[in-house]
Amino acid sequence: MIKRKIIISAFTSIVCISSFIALAYAAANMSVQVRETQIRATPDYFGKIIGKASYGDRVAVEDKKDGWKKVRLKKGGLTGWLNSSALSEKEIKMAAGERGVKETASSSELQLAGKGFNPEVEREFKNRNKEISFQWVDRMEKINISQVEKQKFAKAGELTPEGGR
Repeated sequence: MIKRKIIISAFTSIVCISSFIALAYAAANMSVQVRETQIRATPDYFGKIIGKASYGDRVAVEDKKDGWKKVRLKKGGLTGWLNSSALSEKEIKMAAGERGVKETASSSELQLAGKGFNPEVEREFKNRNKEISFQWVDRMEKINISQVEKQKFAKAGELTPEGGR
């Protein structure tokens, strides 16, 4: 009787520990849920950009700070910081039938990942709103502001990034 209780207790412990490890592993691995995002050297929007990650890329979370996660890309091993809003706990695969697929991206998720005024969406919008001039929007889309210029602007305006850094 005592031997049976010990075996049941040991089995229950193993199941609990295994469940905890599985949950910890699942939480530590995430997917990029936006079309493209910048990997930064520090956990803030003015941190140096050291790389990029794309929709569906898998990352291992190594640390957390002020709404940011320090991640290591599964492909290539680049380590840096991503804003938490760019990540999902769901494993996203771009094509059904791949080995190890837990969940495929639905067509609405793919549309959301690429949302924005792509040429097709813009054409459709312009056709429905012929009275609107898009001249200034087109000009603004061509503006490219460097990271250094953004930092100068923030400093001149005494702006601080998220987290007060």
